[in-house]
Amino acid sequence: MGSVSPDGTQLLATDGGYLSLLNLETGERRPLGAGAGSWSPDGRRIAASVRGRILLIDVRNPSLRKDLGMAGIDNRLIWSPDSKLLLFAKREMRCSFLHLFQVDDAESLKVVDVETGKRNTIQSARCAVTSSAVGWIDQEAIR
Repeated sequence: MGSVSPDGTQLLATDGGYLSLLNLETGERRPLGAGAGSWSPDGRRIAASVRGRILLIDVRNPSLRKDLGMAGIDNRLIWSPDSKLLLFAKREMRCSFLHLFQVDDAESLKVVDVETGKRNTIQSARCAVTSSAVGWIDQEAIR
C-alpha cells in the first residue's frame, strides 16, 4: 500500500508499519523506518507518525528529520494545501456529559505549524470528533 508523490516520481510505500520511498523510474527503494506517513502537497516533505510523535522527513535527504514532538495522534496527519500546517485528531480524556464524568475515547482536533512547531486546538472540536472525519475545509477557520 502507498501513495504517489505530487510530482508522480516516487511512491511512499507502507509495508507492515514500515515506510520506504520507491523511485518509480529507477526502482530504487530507500527505507524511512517505522510509522505511517503522508506527502506534503509541495512534495518536499513527508509527515510521519512514529509512536505518537510527529516527524518531518526531507524527501531529498531522508536523514534530515525534524521532530515536532509528542502528539497523541491516531496516525493520520493531514497537510494543509499550502504545506505549512498539519491537522490531526488527538485522543484525550476531556469531554463530559453534563460535566458528570469523563469520556476516555474522546478526540480533539489540533493543528501544528511545521516550521515553528506551535500547536493550536480547533475550538469547535472539543468533543465527538472522529478521525475518519478529519480534513481541510477552510484554513481561515483555524486562525
